[in-house]
Amino acid sequence: MSNTLEGLLQEEKVLNEGIERTQAHVLSLNKDILSQEEKINRAVKQCAKYTKEIRSGKQSTEKTFEERDIELRELRDFNKSINKMLLDAMEGNPELSSILQIHFTQAGLSLPSPSSTPSSRLSSKPSSARSSASLHRSSNLSASSSPRSQSVSSPQMKTVDLGLGLSVTSPRGSQPSSAGSSRSSSKCKSP
Repeated sequence: MSNTLEGLLQEEKVLNEGIERTQAHVLSLNKDILSQEEKINRAVKQCAKYTKEIRSGKQSTEKTFEERDIELRELRDFNKSINKMLLDAMEGNPELSSILQIHFTQAGLSLPSPSSTPSSRLSSKPSSARSSASLHRSSNLSASSSPRSQSVSSPQMKTVDLGLGLSVTSPRGSQPSSAGSSRSSSKCKSP
């Protein structure tokens, strides 16, 4: 009996040491996070300051061509990562292909394919030259809305986690919010 008690006490001691090490590691990581957040805040303030200086130098209150170009590149990167997540989800759950095809068709978009990566189709120089025109076209597309066909009935709803930390379900027959918002930033537009 005393051997069992000693064994349990020893096991408790080992577990407590592990907990203390883990807590120390968590504390260290939290300090690192705070430090990084401070650095990010300083960088954001510095960027805002430089933006104001550039705009005042150009005597403009609107976004500069470079700012629009950066935003367009960020939207393209975001679109590329979403397309990759959709492709991964369809690969893991083949039954999603038909459901996503319906939603993309309702939104007037084509379903992303593995070969439709922006980096393989465009080089950086021509993309920069086309940035403001593309941005202008995408803002015009998002401003005008077209009626969508609601006659297609949805199959049974299944939730797939894409790792975004979002939980969205759309009522039967309604357009998912992601399809509507991706219209302005999507490169997979129908011709």
